[in-house]
Amino acid sequence: MSPVRKSELVGRPGKQADGSARTREAKLGCVFTQVGLDKEGRPQRDPDSTTYVGAIESSTLFGWRMYAEALRRGLDQAQTVIVLTDGQRYNHTITQTHFPEAVHIVDLFHAYEHLTLMAQILWGPEAQSLQAWRDLLEAGDIKRLVSKAGKNLPSSAKAKKSLRKELSYFEKNAPYMRYAEYREKNFFVGSGVVEAGCRTVIGERLKQSGMRWSVRGANAIIALRCCIMSGRFEDFWASRTSYPPLLSRPPSAGNRPKCGDFKTVSLIALHDREKEFVRNLHLCVSIRRGLRACLKTHQFFARRASISRIIAR
Repeated sequence: MSPVRKSELVGRPGKQADGSARTREAKLGCVFTQVGLDKEGRPQRDPDSTTYVGAIESSTLFGWRMYAEALRRGLDQAQTVIVLTDGQRYNHTITQTHFPEAVHIVDLFHAYEHLTLMAQILWGPEAQSLQAWRDLLEAGDIKRLVSKAGKNLPSSAKAKKSLRKELSYFEKNAPYMRYAEYREKNFFVGSGVVEAGCRTVIGERLKQSGMRWSVRGANAIIALRCCIMSGRFEDFWASRTSYPPLLSRPPSAGNRPKCGDFKTVSLIALHDREKEFVRNLHLCVSIRRGLRACLKTHQFFARRASISRIIAR
């Protein structure tokens, strides 16, 4: 979830006490390649293969975004395609629409969280899920798990409704929770890569103190972060055949603006295409009420990668 401006929340229900919302869901997906097993026999990914896509948008658009990234990464050549999700309904739709031949796995650790929620509904907020439940879950025996957990329904109607909702989560996702089978095939059963990406790609940049985003601004930063974290920033610039300058020509000595001529801040940057430097940076600032200042800096060199880190930080 990303904090956004009030204008971006009009008519949107939320989880606040008054039913209002303060955030919008930022969806993030990643694609990576599994490269066998590590020394402990666990599935191992190629860390340099991970690429990200994300945006604040509908699940339909996000599904196409994920599909396009998977195609770019060689979906058609993959021997086995695995889709790891949290079990939400729209993720099922994305998988069925764009990856019908893939092995769909519901993240084991999200399933653990739902077990804990069931225990808290039955025995209080400090309760932990029973080991017997966890064993059944890891074995993929969802039918017995639902039977055991649903034997003693709580007395209150609200708690009973909540428990039935959690039981329904396991019943609907049972075909995608065959964890013992997946582990025998050396498949990943946890979505820790994308969960970590939610923190590093989105959370560290969009959730800083006092931030409130427009959807357009947030999506621009998310796109930049995904580009950088996917190792594509230089490739993006290399793919651009032309870099039109902000002005048709640099200001000469005769027509260069003087201090006090501006009521706004003007930034003139001319791009050196060969050396990839930003040159001839002129910043002319005029402050009303008599306080005026002018700063002119020549030969200001900064590589684009450094600029990107400053923007994305």
